[in-house]
Formats: sequence, C-alpha cells, structure tokens
Amino acid sequence: MKNYKMVIVSVGGTKDPVIYILGHYKPLYVTFFCSKESARIIPEIIKSLEYNPQDYEKIETENAASSLKINT
Repeated sequence: MKNYKMVIVSVGGTKDPVIYILGHYKPLYVTFFCSKESARIIPEIIKSLEYNPQDYEKIETENAASSLKINT
C-alpha cells in the first residue's frame, strides 16, 4: 500500500473509524477536522496508531452543529 503525504479527516464521536482510515493510508501529515467536543479524542487516536505521523494539526469548530451550517 502506498503511503500518502497528507489526509484531512473528520473526527466524530468515536475514534475507531479515524484509526482505521489513518492506519490504512498511513499519511505523513494529518489534519483533524473536529468540534471542541470531539477534539478530546485526538490524543487517543494518535496513541492507538501502529505508525507515527510526522506531524498533525486540528481545525476546530465551535460545536458539531456549527460545522454543518451552510449559508445560501
């Protein structure tokens, strides 16, 4: 499997789907898109990976509902 340089992944209420995707693609850099509530599980996700990304960051929304708001 080819390693990817960067992945943007949405963090929801559970860590398992994120761990699966990151473990599958093994990106060097990860950007987590999350709410303040879901940001708390990012350290658990990093510890659970079978590889070490070179770096990661997060884009945090005020809350889960605000990330779904679409202005028309």
